[in-house]
Amino acid sequence: MADDQRFDIQGPTIFVSVTRNGVTLPIAEVPDLLPNDHLKVRADLPSTQSNRLLLVVAFLRSATNEPPDDWFTRIETWRPEGQRPTDISVPAGAQRAVMFLAPAREGDFDTLRSVVQKNPGVFSHAADTLFKASLQQQRIESYLAGMRTVAQEDDKVIAARSAKLASALVLKPNADCFKQPVDDQVDCLTQTSAPMLLDSGSEQTISAAISTGASSDFINEASQNDGGAYSAYVGTIIDLVHLLGQLHTAQYRYIPAITLPQGASLHTRLNTAPSFSNPLSVIGIALPPIQPSRLPDLHLSTPRQAFCLRNPEMVLPLRGSTIFYSTEFAHDLLLDFGSKVLPITADVLSGGLIRDPARPATGVSPLTASADAPFIRARLRGRWGFDEFDGPELLFQRSEGVGWKIMNGPFVAGQTFPQQLTANATACLHNVFLRQPDGTTDEVPFTISDDGSINLSVPVRDRTAGKYLLQLSQYGSVAPVALPFAEHATEGGGVKLASLSKDGRSVFMTGKELDQIAAVSAAGQSLTAASTITQNDAAFSLPPQRKASVGDVLLVTYRDGRSQKISLSAEDAAAVLHVLSFQPSVENPPGELAVELLTAGAIPLHSTLHFVVSSDGVVAPTDRIEIATVNGEADAVLSFQQPEPALVLEDAHTIVGGIDLDRKLGESAFGTLQIRMVRASGEKGAWVEFGTLVRRPHLSSVHCDVKGCVLHGSEIFLMQEISATESFQGAVQVPRTAVEDNFSFTAEKTHVKTLYCRLRDNPTITAAIPIIANSN
Repeated sequence: MADDQRFDIQGPTIFVSVTRNGVTLPIAEVPDLLPNDHLKVRADLPSTQSNRLLLVVAFLRSATNEPPDDWFTRIETWRPEGQRPTDISVPAGAQRAVMFLAPAREGDFDTLRSVVQKNPGVFSHAADTLFKASLQQQRIESYLAGMRTVAQEDDKVIAARSAKLASALVLKPNADCFKQPVDDQVDCLTQTSAPMLLDSGSEQTISAAISTGASSDFINEASQNDGGAYSAYVGTIIDLVHLLGQLHTAQYRYIPAITLPQGASLHTRLNTAPSFSNPLSVIGIALPPIQPSRLPDLHLSTPRQAFCLRNPEMVLPLRGSTIFYSTEFAHDLLLDFGSKVLPITADVLSGGLIRDPARPATGVSPLTASADAPFIRARLRGRWGFDEFDGPELLFQRSEGVGWKIMNGPFVAGQTFPQQLTANATACLHNVFLRQPDGTTDEVPFTISDDGSINLSVPVRDRTAGKYLLQLSQYGSVAPVALPFAEHATEGGGVKLASLSKDGRSVFMTGKELDQIAAVSAAGQSLTAASTITQNDAAFSLPPQRKASVGDVLLVTYRDGRSQKISLSAEDAAAVLHVLSFQPSVENPPGELAVELLTAGAIPLHSTLHFVVSSDGVVAPTDRIEIATVNGEADAVLSFQQPEPALVLEDAHTIVGGIDLDRKLGESAFGTLQIRMVRASGEKGAWVEFGTLVRRPHLSSVHCDVKGCVLHGSEIFLMQEISATESFQGAVQVPRTAVEDNFSFTAEKTHVKTLYCRLRDNPTITAAIPIIANSN
């Protein structure tokens, strides 16, 4: 037996078909045999075959019960009758079936039969182990075949193909290959030692007591190459070395063959070249076990996922079986809609089930134009070998979605943008394009959430105020859906202060975008512009004989349709504040990582906020300053008075202040911060916004390696998404339920030094998390 786990020598091909209850299947579609099954067996040897080979088909029962003589069939492949299919029936009581191919010598058949009968447990175990090893090799071969056909000039395409294949086949490709130049990645992935691909999961059965004999050198070599942790594949081959090595005699040497069936052809791979001199090589080939089939238990990783029937490239990513996509055991698959049957087939390159182009659909089409019933259910049905099986019930969208809406808004240029869309059905959304005010368009990537809502990943760029359009295309729909929206220069409206003259007849406004005001009214009466309106200043007059009072509400309407309500304040210069500067000061507790805010104007809750404000009028020491969030849920009043003076007069018009935000506003405070003057008389000035308050997670450590990153700390749910790249390519959503003290995710890049996150309090604000200790 060769001390090598690589099966890279092409062996002989055996034609096998199986008939049960009048139905005949090729061997590739047969996962298990049953007593009374009828086999047709023929060796496919070249016409130039010079060495005479004897093919023996043997059936085995328990490890302590030798098979009778008539459970062995002799096929002389060099004779005319041996070149025709031989009919063989599976005997009652048999548990395993194995074939032997050996050089023909005098007494060969009797010798082979005698060895098997004397060692039934060895050959029974070897047949079972060899069949499992063949199934594992078929998974590897499916991955390698898929990677050899991928375009090799694009690392994203290579990674996507590898991820799709690995998910369907339950494999673990060598992550180090993606660190290499793009031209070398496919070669690395296809030349990496095959055992490294196999996932060490429930199939792992490793021989633990092999340390001597013919296998010792191989075992030591495998231990060095694989860090002493054998994969299931390596363990399987070690078992074979141990088992068949016991039967090595001066006349015969048994070598295992891995089978790669295609249709009725049972192709074999060997790990050592056969010998035709003593000791003669006997090739052992396992047939499927003799037992009732174990039907696959298929499921979706996202149970509520809906699929679009109108999508010609519809893929159903069903999982639950490691060999479903690497073998031909599953066949004649279909979706049963009741009135219609849609043939499908497993396709490993697509990563799931797809329409079967070779079989036409039958029955009445489930596609309708009914928006009232956009969904329909179908049951997956098919055959696993000879047995019928029912898969899960799946949900399909059969008509285009209607009632499309942009969920978040209004939108502020450079700050917020559409992030979520909803409709009565969203599975058939094909693409989304954003049309700019200048007429140019960009495609917008999107994902579909578990609840069916559409999450948009808007291209990163600075946007100006104006009218935009989202254009949605759906499979099977001719006309796209247009969703217009506006980007405003400010949120809501631009008026920051509206002060009333002492005679009550004039209103003076300050703020932004005031030149975009279309109309101003108070108590149903329209005001008239008293002078030229600029971007930051405006004056309006009330109608003759009309007067307003402090506290009255103005309705300001803008040209783009926005409206704003603002209360009139008294014309008191000292009550009007101007923010000159503000700066948060952060001191992280011992053992806590820094979470640095990268967005201008962002203020962390756990900080001391230092600010400088001024007033056009004279500030009195009895005046106070109020700081609050715009929703009014967090509020603090600062004064010049003892015992905790938070304000200091720099001069008669300028105030220097500071506030411990989380102590004064509370641990749950977030949102836009605003500030205003509160005069000693109780008169309050207009609110002035000066930054956005956000909460950050408290992280004690972050560890990243080739498998991904793990975060430890508290309040991890305060992150909305996290990424290893500043562009948030491949970002991972952090669930709202992330209340544990750790969170793991897979990063698309390795050797990560900094992680980036968007905060749940305001997803337009990003933060950087430096990684102090990488575990690579």
